[in-house]
Amino acid sequence: MFQNGINHEGITALAESLVYNKNLKVINLNDNTFTAKGAISMAKSIEHLDKLEVINFGDCLVKSEGAEALADTLKNGVPALKELYLAFGEINSLAAVKIVESLYGKAMEKLDFNGNCLGEDGIEEVKGTLEAADQLDILGSLSDDEGDDEEDDDDDDEYEDVDEDEEDEEGTTIKDPALEVKGTAIIPKKENTQVSYTVEEFLTFPTADKLLGIGNDRADKFSNHLKDKQSDVESVIKVFMNVAIVMDSKRPKVIEAIHECTDAILGQFLKDNDTKMDVVLNTILVHMGLIKSEDKIKPIADLSGILVTLAYVCKQEYFPVKLKNILTVFIAKPHPALNRCVEARDQLLSALYT
Repeated sequence: MFQNGINHEGITALAESLVYNKNLKVINLNDNTFTAKGAISMAKSIEHLDKLEVINFGDCLVKSEGAEALADTLKNGVPALKELYLAFGEINSLAAVKIVESLYGKAMEKLDFNGNCLGEDGIEEVKGTLEAADQLDILGSLSDDEGDDEEDDDDDDEYEDVDEDEEDEEGTTIKDPALEVKGTAIIPKKENTQVSYTVEEFLTFPTADKLLGIGNDRADKFSNHLKDKQSDVESVIKVFMNVAIVMDSKRPKVIEAIHECTDAILGQFLKDNDTKMDVVLNTILVHMGLIKSEDKIKPIADLSGILVTLAYVCKQEYFPVKLKNILTVFIAKPHPALNRCVEARDQLLSALYT
């Protein structure tokens, strides 16, 4: 039903009918006029379409608000999605990043954001987020991006012309804590604020900033998240992996946060599952891609964070000697995934041999 000139009222009515088509695989509403209202209605309706593979809302003016609603839906729904088209929708960079984060864990093949309002910084953020999830190859061209919608094309519009007669006398000082001097211009001072996140939001799409955003009691929060899953090796190891992959050796606060959370995740778990060490090790190695599994588990592309974090873990009292010895054998073996992060592997081997 593309290019039918359907407005948000028609889109809302159509959305209500989609709820009953559980076997729907493709929705192509390209070049209609959703606006945010229609996009929000559509987002609510497609949440439980488990077989839906293609969503084409390109050139539909879904707006940033509509894109954010769609991101909320995709985060926990539409598991079979492969292609998402949101070109020319007047979507800003913040909403675009939320969309990208909502696709984590999906077997995506195509993502079209062309013709939106990302701006240069937004484009880099979208690409960086996709690259961190090993999904950069799904992103289509961004050659028609309209630029940041908050930027003004004419720099002169940001400043009024000032008559020389009206300039402050030399030596006049402006004292305003909300301003700072950058080069020869006075610009608003950016507040150093920390966005708050829950453990669940972090696990949906892990980043270092999200880990810090959980708060200083993050270790307790991870413990509470896993309190009923201590016998579930797969769940616990997956949480550990998600924490370890955001390791950033240049950020001391991130390192400290990862160590705190790792102790909370693995400390009691390894003590309680002493008889399951073979299963624990196998699960770790499967997620690292060092051994194969019958289950379809996508191995982590960049093992640097995992290796560096394991270098810390293997020195802790709760880490069994048996596990340490067997892990040494696998890490010492040549492997393409390990060869891509030699420095991190050497760091782990050094810790294991100590």
